[in-house]
Amino acid sequence: MTFLKNRKVLINFLLLTSGYVLFFGLARAAFFLAFGGGAAGPELATAFLQGARLDLSLAATLALPVYFLLAFLRLARVPQKPVLIVAGAWYGLLNSAFMFLLAAEFPFYRQYSSKLNHLFFEYLSNPHELVVTVSGIVNLWLVLPVIFLLVALTVYATMRINRTIFAFGSESAPSRAVSLALVAGLTVVFIRGGFQRRPVNWDSAFFSKSNIMNQTALNGPYNLFQHFQIYLEEKKKNVPVKKYFEDDRALAILRAGLKEDKTEPLIKPDGRKPNIVIITLESFSGSHCGVLGAKDSLTPNFDKLSGEGLLFTNFYANGTRTSRALTSVLCGFPPLPGVNLTKKIQAQQDMPSIAKYLAQAGYRNLFFYSGDRHFEDMSGFFLKAGFDYFYDFSDFTGIRYKNPIGVYDEDLFANADRILSETKQPFLAEIMTLTNHGPFTLPDYYQARPDLPKELRTFVYTDDVLARFMETVKKSPFYKNTIFFITADHAAHEHRFNRDRFRIPLLVISPLLKKPGVETRVFSQIDLPSTILRLCGIDVKDADTPFWGKPLGQSTGMAYVLDDPYFGVLTDKYLFRETIDGEQGFLLDDEGREVKVDSSAFADYARATLQMSRKLFFGGKAGASWKKENFRMEN
Repeated sequence: MTFLKNRKVLINFLLLTSGYVLFFGLARAAFFLAFGGGAAGPELATAFLQGARLDLSLAATLALPVYFLLAFLRLARVPQKPVLIVAGAWYGLLNSAFMFLLAAEFPFYRQYSSKLNHLFFEYLSNPHELVVTVSGIVNLWLVLPVIFLLVALTVYATMRINRTIFAFGSESAPSRAVSLALVAGLTVVFIRGGFQRRPVNWDSAFFSKSNIMNQTALNGPYNLFQHFQIYLEEKKKNVPVKKYFEDDRALAILRAGLKEDKTEPLIKPDGRKPNIVIITLESFSGSHCGVLGAKDSLTPNFDKLSGEGLLFTNFYANGTRTSRALTSVLCGFPPLPGVNLTKKIQAQQDMPSIAKYLAQAGYRNLFFYSGDRHFEDMSGFFLKAGFDYFYDFSDFTGIRYKNPIGVYDEDLFANADRILSETKQPFLAEIMTLTNHGPFTLPDYYQARPDLPKELRTFVYTDDVLARFMETVKKSPFYKNTIFFITADHAAHEHRFNRDRFRIPLLVISPLLKKPGVETRVFSQIDLPSTILRLCGIDVKDADTPFWGKPLGQSTGMAYVLDDPYFGVLTDKYLFRETIDGEQGFLLDDEGREVKVDSSAFADYARATLQMSRKLFFGGKAGASWKKENFRMEN
């Protein structure tokens, strides 16, 4: 056959392809060795095979078309030298990007328990925080020489292969046509990841109940490339989520779950308008708190404080990002898949907010944040949501120690105490800390627990300064009429979608609290707004508010949780988990074992929450009183 005269062209095309697959395979092996804990099993081979399909698709999309294009340029008799220069520049840029992205996967996964995804683009809007976060976890500057060397070697190898194109123009027309057809056909097959009906995409990597296996299979640069396509699509139109029910049915499921029971509320208002202070501690995981069962407690001060208040031992974050936590805590709105509510243009609608209700009752609403007010558009979002002031690091005085991304927790607390002491009562204050976040730096003076890694030392530091603040604030003029809610934005990122991934502490401390104690029923962040309304004596029925939760003490027994690509509900015994595309649904126990009992009630509640929260938000009706029986969504 005539194409055999050009078999070297085809062979080198396959060598180029397999070279990229081998390259990504080695990166996948390094990733598994770093995070898999050596727990190799039968699924590991599947992870590598599924991953190879993604590797092929990425290489074919970005690398192979250039090979095909160079062949055409050669046929057009373009001189060899400029073609090689163009090819070298392209492969140099491409291979450099691959190297840097694969290096970034390690600190990114350590921070978010995921390979590169849409969060990468959210951080690109604040490159300073991205750089200090990543460099604080792994000093990438130390590996730059290695990366440059590897880039040079890969460019040299690919260019050696591409030189075979210049033997292409000397062959006969039939030979060239057959070879080009084979190269083009194989490129299409590789992009699709095979001959199956649907092209391969990121969900092909999610085959296991084990997050580490799914993440091992996933190709980080491929995932980022696909999320970038979705990111661009979302700028033009909304990407639909599977519809599980007719809207009326979904709303009925939610109303039934939120129907008020006869349980007495745990905290009763006494007729006064108390101040409310919500202290949201960065990544303050329940798994490190002694009072929540941690064997090696990193929170001796929080453990001691728990004896003074009402401790919730089954309290959960609804999501795994700070912005999602704050919209849950302050707006009573569940997190949405792939969406940062504070950054979306739809956030300009009349979002629900506890601050709006309290403002009508004469409250001043203040937000204190350790970092930059513009990060994830937080100040714009919460000022529109009813807060009177949004203080960030640039507003604080008396800063004693420099932090790369804001101020340390002690300076945040000191400024909050000073400003609140000068604020007319009653007030609502949200205090959001930051020290227990990458790059995990500490003030020079702080030398406690040198035996711990730095991300755990910052955890201990936050526990220390929290105790100091609570001791100091007892002398402040507002203390006697204040209820403190001490919680976290989310847990430190676990490597599995399990209870510890969402379990956080909630401690209510106040001189107004009649009796300290422990509450073991299941609650979550979206229950706080309805609770605070009751405590502040706001005369509004829970059914008339747009908040998704219930007052603490009136438990649904379920906490809705989301961490892309999974969503589900937590109960006191089980975790229902499903993928956003609706193709995997499991009821698991605390050991991660699948439980064969009826999970329809859990599935219905999770699916109705996912479907209607997104429709209400993108339909501009997030602030509507959707719990009323006469409420209907417009199509």
